[in-house]
Amino acid sequence: MRFLKSFPATNPLSYQYVNSIVQDANGFMWFGTQDGLYRFDGHDFKHYHHQIANSQSLAADTISSLLISQQGHIWIATRGGGISILDQSTELFTTLSTSSKTPPLTHDNVNVLLEDSRGNVWAGTEFGLNHITKEQNTYSITQHVQQLGNPKSLATNIVTSIMETDSHEIWIGTSGGGISIFDLDGQFIRQFTPNQENSDKHNISLISSLLEDHQKNIWIGTVENGLFKLDTTSNVITQFKYDSQQKHQFTSDNIEEIFEDSNHRLWIATDKGFLVKSSTHGPFKAYNQSTSPYSLNNDFVLTFFEDNEKMIWIGTYSGVNRWDPLMTTFKQYNALRYPQLTEDITTGFAQDSKERIIFSTYSSGIFQLSLVDNTITLLPNTEFFKDMRIMTLFSDSNYLWIGTRTKGAYKLNLANGDITTYRHNVDNPNTISANSVTDIFKDNYGFIWIATFHHGLNRLNNDKSITRFIKDDVISNSGPSSNHILQIEADRTGNLWLATYGGGINRFNYATETFTHLTHQPDNQNSISSDLSWVLFFDDRDNLWIGTQSSGVNLLTAENIKLERFEFTHLGVKDGLKSRTIYGISQDRHGKMWFSSNKGISSFNTSSKVIQHFDASHGLEDLEYNHASVFISRSKTLYFGSAKGFVSIDPSELTPTKTPPRVKLIDVLSLNESISKDYSISELTSVDFSYSDRLISFKYVGLNYIDPSSTRYKYRLLGFDKEWIDAGSSRRATYTNLPQGDYQFEVIANTQNNVWSAPSIQLKVHVKPAPWFTWWAYLLYALLTALLLIGYTRFINKKVYIEQQQKLELAQQVKEKTQEFLEKNVELQQANKQLENVATIDKQTGLFSRTYLDIYIEQSTLLLSQLHKNILPIQRQLLPRLYTLMISLAPEHQSKILEIADLLLYSRNTDDLVVRWSDNAFIIIGYEKDDNARELAQRLTQRLQELLKNEQLPSISFTFYPFDVEQPMSLSWEQIGVLTETANTLVSKSNKLNWLGLYSPVSQPFNYLDILQLDDKSKLTQLIRTKQG
Repeated sequence: MRFLKSFPATNPLSYQYVNSIVQDANGFMWFGTQDGLYRFDGHDFKHYHHQIANSQSLAADTISSLLISQQGHIWIATRGGGISILDQSTELFTTLSTSSKTPPLTHDNVNVLLEDSRGNVWAGTEFGLNHITKEQNTYSITQHVQQLGNPKSLATNIVTSIMETDSHEIWIGTSGGGISIFDLDGQFIRQFTPNQENSDKHNISLISSLLEDHQKNIWIGTVENGLFKLDTTSNVITQFKYDSQQKHQFTSDNIEEIFEDSNHRLWIATDKGFLVKSSTHGPFKAYNQSTSPYSLNNDFVLTFFEDNEKMIWIGTYSGVNRWDPLMTTFKQYNALRYPQLTEDITTGFAQDSKERIIFSTYSSGIFQLSLVDNTITLLPNTEFFKDMRIMTLFSDSNYLWIGTRTKGAYKLNLANGDITTYRHNVDNPNTISANSVTDIFKDNYGFIWIATFHHGLNRLNNDKSITRFIKDDVISNSGPSSNHILQIEADRTGNLWLATYGGGINRFNYATETFTHLTHQPDNQNSISSDLSWVLFFDDRDNLWIGTQSSGVNLLTAENIKLERFEFTHLGVKDGLKSRTIYGISQDRHGKMWFSSNKGISSFNTSSKVIQHFDASHGLEDLEYNHASVFISRSKTLYFGSAKGFVSIDPSELTPTKTPPRVKLIDVLSLNESISKDYSISELTSVDFSYSDRLISFKYVGLNYIDPSSTRYKYRLLGFDKEWIDAGSSRRATYTNLPQGDYQFEVIANTQNNVWSAPSIQLKVHVKPAPWFTWWAYLLYALLTALLLIGYTRFINKKVYIEQQQKLELAQQVKEKTQEFLEKNVELQQANKQLENVATIDKQTGLFSRTYLDIYIEQSTLLLSQLHKNILPIQRQLLPRLYTLMISLAPEHQSKILEIADLLLYSRNTDDLVVRWSDNAFIIIGYEKDDNARELAQRLTQRLQELLKNEQLPSISFTFYPFDVEQPMSLSWEQIGVLTETANTLVSKSNKLNWLGLYSPVSQPFNYLDILQLDDKSKLTQLIRTKQG
C-alpha cells in the first residue's frame, strides 16, 4: 500500500494528534485534534479553539470524536468541556455539558458520539451514557449510568464505543463491563455475553471499538485482548491476537478503531500500525511506519475515514496519512528491491517466451525477469557482456541481438551460448560502418538492420555481405540525412523509417533504395517540429508518432503517408504534456498512447485528447527515463527503463480518470475585508455591493485533496467578462470599479487531465447604483431638463428669426463674390499648369526635368530615411535601396539625343524614372530589386552599342541610396549624386570600362572625402564594393 506523500512539516496534518476525521456536505475535511478543531480545503486551514472569554467558542481544545448530523451541524466531543455543536451558517458553538441548564451531561469527558437512524445523538462519557434528542430547538438529555444491583442498567460507566446495528439496536462498548445493548428509545435490552463455550476462552470486557460489517458480522476491538469477530448467524466468536510467530498477520492486541470502507475492506487501527483485511476469507495485512515519505507517519493509529472520492484518511498520534485506492501505481524494479542489479540504468527489453522478460543494463550485464514468480536473475550465457555498455536488445526466435555503445553488435544463441560478433574494421568494407550501435531491427523481408550513431545504417544480407547506407552530400537521396541514426521502424508496406539526431526523420524506399528526408522547415508550421528526432512508433492504425528533443510529439497520419503529404500534427506542453523531450513511445491494448520523458510517464487518449500524467505519487521512484527503453510484452504489460531500474504497468488495471474537483466559494471581500454575513459563505447564492465598493474579490478553492497544487482555475463574471479568465493556480478573482448592474460569478477547475468541471460556483452579484443614478434622480434630471429646454427653445426661436434675415442678405453677397472668385480661380489654374509643365518637362526630349527630379527625390529620400531609422540594423538588409544610374553623352551624341532618350525609356526597369539631368546627361532612378541596377547597365551598354555603332559609347555609372545600410544617414542625396558623377568620370577616362557601379563601403569607418580625391579605379575598389562591365 503506497500512501500519498506526507504533508510538509509546516502543515498541522503532519504532526497533530488526530483523533477523529469527518467531511461535511460541502466537501470540506474536519479534524479533531488535541489543539482544537481544524477545517481543511486542501490548501488552507480554519482553526477553531477554546476562548475563555467567549461562551460561544469551542468548549475545550482536546477533541475525542466528531459527528456531522443530518442537519449538517458538527458535533464535537471534547475532553473536559462536554459537547460543542457548531452551526456553520453562524460559525457559533452551542455547548452541552455538566453545567448546562437543560438536563446536564453525565460527565464533561466525552469519548464517543453516534447519531442513530432517528437523528438522535448518543454520547459516551467517562461516567455514563447520554441520549440526546432535540425538539423545537431545545436539546433534551436522558442519562444512563450504572446502577449497582440492577442488571438492566449500564454495565459500567466508562463508555468507549457506540454502534447501531442493522436491526436498530444500540450497542454500547464499555471499559471493563463489556457491551450493553439498548433500543432506539433508550431502553435497556440486554447485556452481551458470549455463550458458555466462548466465555471460557475469551475475555470481552475492555471494549475500544465496535463495528457491524456488510455481512452483519459484529467486530469487537478490545484493549490488550485483540480483535473479536461475532458471527451473528452461528453466534460463533473468532479471536485475532498478536502471535510472535506470525508478525505479518496481527501486530498488536490493543485495538483503537475498526472501520469498513465502501469496498468492504476492513481496517483495524492499533498502537503498532494498522491492518487491512481485503476479503472475507483473506488474511490481515499489516502496515507500519518506514523511512519512505510514502509510508505511515506514525505507528500509533487512532482513526480512519473514507471521503467522497473514496480516499482513506488515517489519523495517527503524529499526523495524517492518505491512501487513494483509485490511484494508478507502477511496479518498481531496482537495486533496492533486487540487490543483484548492481547497475540500475535499464537500456533495453526483449521477450523470447511468455515466461520471462529479458532486459539489459548499461554496464552490469543482461538479466531476465521471471513472469511466474517475479524474480530477477542473470541471463544464462551472458557473462561475456557483463562489463559492456549495452544500448539495445532485439529478440529473433532463439537468438538475442545485443547492440553496444563502443563494441559493435552481437548475436547470442540462447540455446547453446554461441556468440557471433559484428564489429567495424577500417580495412574491411564488409563490416558494419561503426561500433556505436543504437538500434537493431528486422524488416518485413527478414533482413537485419543495424543503426549506428556515427556512421549511418547497415543491412546484413543473406549472402553474409553488409550493405552500408551513409549520408551522401552529392546524391542526397542515396543515403540518410544524418549519420546519427537512433531508431528504425517499418510501415505496413515494408518501407523503413529512421529517427535521426540532427536530420529529422527519413523514409527508406525498399523498391528504389532511396531515402526521403523529412526535416524541420522554419517557414512551414506543418513540418516536423525538430530535426532532433529521438524515437518512432507506428500505432495500430498505421499512424507514425515521433518523439523529439525539446519539441514534443509529432504525428504523421496513415492517410498523409499514403498520399505522401508530409504534414505533421504537433502535441506539446500546451496540450498537457509535462515535458517537451520524449524518450519513448508505445501503445496499450486500449489504443492509448504512452510517452516516457525526463518528467515521468504520460498516457494520451487519442479519442478524447486527454493526457494523464504519472509521477512519484503513482509509484515512480525516478522521473528520468532512458532513450527507446520502452517495451510492451506479449501480455500487453508496459515496461519503461529509467536511471533507477525499470517500472511496469498493466494498462487494464488503470483506474478511470478522476472527475475535476468541486469548486467552493470560501470568501467574498470588499477592499480586502470579508463582507459581514449571518450565513455560511459556501452556501451563498447572491451578494449585493454598494456603488462605493470599488475593489471586490472572490476567494474560491477546488477540493482536491490528492494533489492540490495541480488544480487550475478559470473564472468569469457573466455580464462583464466576454470569456473565461485563465487564473492558473490562483484562487482569487478581483474586480475594480464594476458598473452598476446584475452579474453572475462562475468558476471552473481541472487537474492534470485537461477536463474542466461544470461551474459549481454560480454566485449572483448585484452592484447597486450611486444615488445620482437611481430612478428618482433620473426623474429630477428629467424635470430640470424639460424646464431648461422650454427656456432654451424660446431663446433659440427668437435668435433663429434674426439670423435668417441676416443670412438672406449675406447669401446674395456670397453669391456675387463666389462667381467672381470662380472666374479668377480658373485663370490661376491654367497659369499654374503652364508653369508646372515648363518647369518639370524637358522641351527637347519630353522627359522629366531636373526640377521634377528634385521634388521626387525629396519625397523618396525622406521616406527611405524614416524607414531605415525605425528598424533594427539586421532588418535594414531586407529593405530596398534607391539606385541612381547616370548616362553621360559625348558631344558627337547630340545629334541622336532623341533616339537615346527613346532607348532609355523602353530599356528602363518597370516603374523607373528617366530624367534629363543636363544637356549631355540622363539619370534613371529606381528601387533596387535583386541586382536590377547592374542588369540595366548591361542592357543599356548593349543597346547603345547597337544604336551608335562605331562611335564612342556614353559613360554609365550608378550608386545607391542609402549607400551604407549600417549608417543610412551618413551620406545625403546630394553626396550620392557626387559619387555617381565621380564614378562616371572614372569610366570616361578608362578605355576598358563601359559602366561602373558603386554598391557600399568595404569597411568602417567610411570617409566620403577620400573617394573624391581618387583618380584611379584600383584604389577605389579598396574602399568601395564595385561591379563593372
